[in-house]
Amino acid sequence: RIKNQFGWLDTGFEGLDNLLAGGLMTGEVLEFVGESAIGKSQLCMMIAARVAATTCENVIYVDTSNSFSIRRVEQLFNSANQDKDQRK
Repeated sequence: RIKNQFGWLDTGFEGLDNLLAGGLMTGEVLEFVGESAIGKSQLCMMIAARVAATTCENVIYVDTSNSFSIRRVEQLFNSANQDKDQRK
């Protein structure tokens, strides 16, 4: 299911949201590029897990470097869920 409405998603990182003029726009693709081993994959997994946990929506994660770790995403998702529950 593809949403017809566009909206903004908070990444959970205030500085990044400011750089992105408010966060991630739904329905668009964002690519992070940079030197090897600076945390791009970790950042993307953290954002994906947080968005999935806080919105209860599907997230598409495209991994072109074969660095995806389901165990790590599960940890991040559980942490994001705990954070969400604490904010209630």
